[in-house]
Amino acid sequence: MTASVFVEHFYYWGDVLVDELFGEPSTRYAHAQAAFAAGIRATLRNDETVTPLQPFRTVSVAMSRLGNAADQLGWATRVAPYLAGTPVCGHA
Repeated sequence: MTASVFVEHFYYWGDVLVDELFGEPSTRYAHAQAAFAAGIRATLRNDETVTPLQPFRTVSVAMSRLGNAADQLGWATRVAPYLAGTPVCGHA
């Protein structure tokens, strides 16, 4: 099984999810690190009709968990740098 995680959605909508809709529980949205911690193979995906296709930013968002407003959302759910490139390059 492979989990397909849409972290770019978190970049664009994470601030809204946390501040206006669901509060703290939404900091765990698009949580690729949980898949890695559980030993599940994961990919970081994009949906070109919704977000620009920018694989390096996808990796950056997975590592930083920064939203569009530069707010740090879900610090504990960040992907370690040594793992962040694997879902785009190795598991794609």
